[in-house]
Amino acid sequence: EYDVFRDSLLRYMGYANECGEAFVAWLPVWGVPATYGIAATYVLADTVDKGVKRWNKAEGASDRANQAAAVATETLTWQMLASVFWPGSFIRVVVATTNLALAKADVSAFDSLAAQGLDVERILPTLLGLAAIPFIVKPIDTTIDAAAEISFAK
Repeated sequence: EYDVFRDSLLRYMGYANECGEAFVAWLPVWGVPATYGIAATYVLADTVDKGVKRWNKAEGASDRANQAAAVATETLTWQMLASVFWPGSFIRVVVATTNLALAKADVSAFDSLAAQGLDVERILPTLLGLAAIPFIVKPIDTTIDAAAEISFAK
């Protein structure tokens, strides 16, 4: 069954906060929180969608509300952990670690680039943060799936 939140370009809204964390050096003070707002809106929309679908599927069942609430709770928990909390935290660590390494390193090698207008101390953490995104998706999803399997009643 086609799922607009997982099978369309809309799913990339879930990556907004990861991009926000990577671009933290370039965004205004409200920029990163705004990207978390975008990702959270995606999560809430997916949660409502899954809850409503279960509600409709369970028509006539005495525990219809419980079924819908259980699916919505599981979706909300999974999405918040796998799409918002862990990925954003990981990218924040990548960017902060890169900034720390640059602060401790002799970056005079970047002077010629800076003379050309390239702000390596902002560009490099951003690029490394963005580059990490494809590598963290599968491990995070797999870990959250495993945790959900032992945490949620099936």
